[in-house]
Parts: sequence; C-alpha cells; structure tokens
Amino acid sequence: MPFVLDASVTMSWCFHDEATPATWRVLDSLDEDLAYVPSIWILEIANTLNMARRKGWLGLNQYLRFIQTVRELPINVDQPTVERVLTVVPSMASAQQLTTYDAAYLELAVRMGLPIATTDARLAQTASRLGLRLLP
Repeated sequence: MPFVLDASVTMSWCFHDEATPATWRVLDSLDEDLAYVPSIWILEIANTLNMARRKGWLGLNQYLRFIQTVRELPINVDQPTVERVLTVVPSMASAQQLTTYDAAYLELAVRMGLPIATTDARLAQTASRLGLRLLP
C-alpha cells in the first residue's frame, strides 16, 4: 500500500542510532510499496546530510552511498505540493499548530488518503487525530 514518507524516517536509515525496527520495516516495505513525499522532503534530506557532513558525523563515502540508495528507492515527489505551499499548507499548519514543513506531509497524506510514516511525535499525534493511519 502506498504511503507518505517523512524525512525523519528517511534519515533514520542514514543515522542508525536513530533507526528502530519499525523504521527498518518501512524501508523494507519499499520493496513492494511506493512512497510519496512533498517537495520539501528533498530539501530536508539535503540539509540534514549537509549538516552531518559539516559536523563530521558523516563521511563522504557514507554520504554518497546514502544518496545513491535514496535515489534508487520508489519515492514519488508530489509536484502538486508546490502549488499548495502558499495556500493550503499554511492554513493547515496554523489550524493544527504544526510547522509548515510538517503540514506539507500532513496535507499530502490527507489529500491522497494515505497512511503516513513519521517518527515526529507531534505530526503523528495530529495525523492520528485526523484519522490517518500511522507507520511505523
């Protein structure tokens, strides 16, 4: 079943001390399922990797391997999110008391009627309150 993938889960695959059996199951599910991400996901991933390299937490080889792995995964960047960033997403962020980043994932999950994979407690709580199924 397709699902919305949050950057928090994605980055747990890079930083194994943040990974859990549940986040590894999400990665394994991509053998059969397709993940959807809002366009902000790419910037979140790039920024996290860049900061980790800058702080010395991630070597060049690990960085390059992770980027290659992510690029090979069945992840669909949702283009309509771009159109909603200045309209629907801020309204949802305000109504749900979320950052616009988190609201972009929530808006995508609500619009597509998909479960959401996140390790972000506030986003998970809001998604659950709105009746969305949670992964992991």
